[in-house]
Amino acid sequence: MDESMQLNLVDTDATSQKRKIDPGIVSSLFTNNPSSLVHKEEPVAEKLVPDNVPIQNASFDQLHVNQNLVNHIHTKLSIDSPTYIQSSALSYLLNQSTWNSDLFIQAKTGSGKTLAYLLPILTRLMIPQNDKISRSSGLFAIVIVPTRELAAQIYNVLESLISCCHYIVPTPVTGGEKKKSEKSRLRKGVNILIATPGRLVDHLQHTTSLDVSQVRYLVLDEADRLMELGFKPDIDFIISRLTSSCNIRSTVAAFPSLPDRRVTVLCSATLGKDVQELGEQSLQNANTAVDKAESSGDDPSYSNAAAPAQLTQICLTVPAKLRFVTLYAQLLLFAKSFKGAQTKAVVFIASSGAVDFYFKTLARDAEPHESKTASAAYTADVKLGNQAANIYKLHGNMDQNHRSSVMKLFAQAKSAAPQILICTDVASRGLDMPFVDLVIEYDPAVSVDDHLHRVGRTARAGKSGRALLFLLPGAEEAYTDLLKPVHPGGIQTASYDELLKEVYGQRMWQEKASVWQLALENWILEDSKAMSLAKAAFTSHVKAYATHVGAERSIFNVKNLHLGHISKSFGLREAPKAIGKEKNTFKIERKKFLDLANLASKTSASEFNVF
Repeated sequence: MDESMQLNLVDTDATSQKRKIDPGIVSSLFTNNPSSLVHKEEPVAEKLVPDNVPIQNASFDQLHVNQNLVNHIHTKLSIDSPTYIQSSALSYLLNQSTWNSDLFIQAKTGSGKTLAYLLPILTRLMIPQNDKISRSSGLFAIVIVPTRELAAQIYNVLESLISCCHYIVPTPVTGGEKKKSEKSRLRKGVNILIATPGRLVDHLQHTTSLDVSQVRYLVLDEADRLMELGFKPDIDFIISRLTSSCNIRSTVAAFPSLPDRRVTVLCSATLGKDVQELGEQSLQNANTAVDKAESSGDDPSYSNAAAPAQLTQICLTVPAKLRFVTLYAQLLLFAKSFKGAQTKAVVFIASSGAVDFYFKTLARDAEPHESKTASAAYTADVKLGNQAANIYKLHGNMDQNHRSSVMKLFAQAKSAAPQILICTDVASRGLDMPFVDLVIEYDPAVSVDDHLHRVGRTARAGKSGRALLFLLPGAEEAYTDLLKPVHPGGIQTASYDELLKEVYGQRMWQEKASVWQLALENWILEDSKAMSLAKAAFTSHVKAYATHVGAERSIFNVKNLHLGHISKSFGLREAPKAIGKEKNTFKIERKKFLDLANLASKTSASEFNVF
């Protein structure tokens, strides 16, 4: 590493030298830190076959997909062969003997299941009917998903597919816009509806122009997440309304190539008790399409759930005080590895307040990212060492339009710079973000299932990917034992000091890391807004920490947190009690703070993690 690079690594930007760093203050990053309990493990030597890879010598033609669609996805989407789950699902939904039957699709994230149900629906609609399909023909398919972001993604995929059959009209109804606009689109006529449960229930109750009597396909995507977020009553209502309103028999002669009954497709990565109950309620004599790469286990909640075999998973043990400086060092390495091709990283953080803090800190001297579709508050151009980079933030407290805009910008970014998304779990489920090379779980997920969805943002469609999980020394290191069964590619362990030495050099790494930390702390001391942001982030972080599922509570026990060390990772020099004594700030004495955390842990999951 040359000298200029070493100097740039000390601080985040060129203007940092202008900041006053009090020489009398000692950062104390490397004192009184607990030691790691585990030793580094070598990578698994066995060469595993990548998951989710398109099947060689297979084609969509053989599966009876409409030829225009086949040509379209080849030329426009560069997709030539189906994945295993696509082949399995298409063979059921397009085979003459089974296309009238319900289907359960069980496959991990990144397996291509969106096309597995969209292609059969479009193929059936594209077959010449006695009555020509148009927007006035009726609503034939409803796809229900748990989040607006996933609905937007599926709608975008659907829009790209129907460019070869413009007469088929899809529309999303997810909230986030005026209901009047959605009502207007429904009144004009729609053939395929992409919806979140609550918004669809609202329209079923109050939009008289929404006629569901001809619905031939009902798709429940991410069923495990739908149940987890408490949408069961909404799903019950929707199924009941579709059943009571059904009048398919009256149009069987007009549309002979469509099913003569409502076909329900249930998609889930896991098969927990709640998903099984939903399947028993919504499916009748269903076939099952399961990804061949999946492996079953004794625990039904993890049945057939595993990370891609080609994923490199690393667990990094980092003391609480050193978390932020270690994260920054990892981002420097990520930016330094940029070779000109599209390179993206996703950093998962447990709370919205912490996302705001880390984004603001990294972008505090940056120029706003120029965009006509996203606010400058959510994206910025920064310098990481000598490398320019674009950073984005995304969480559930953001306005829906801004969330959608940021997701679109990040997913479609093709600029000659590394792209880094800092987000909560709002971006962990089902979303397809191309060219993500690295996933960083800065805060561990609240469950193994959520962990799998996070790391599923990379290593998709047979491509390689890396995932880095930050763990505190001590009890948290036992988390790797829970993760090993769902990581066929094995788990590597590492320590923060190796990373810091790689970035800052073998001789001066502690001094340079301390200088960076001191610059952060001085900025927060001098900027009252930054101080408020840091305190809010600290509070939300500890509240979110208490929400781990019961089975993992012994590993992630909020009572074991060293709050003084945690505050250091947010650039705060005061102990938590000192913070609580300031006027008009958070009262976070330890007992009161733990009460808040325990209250948060009892709160049921919401659509977004917005602590």
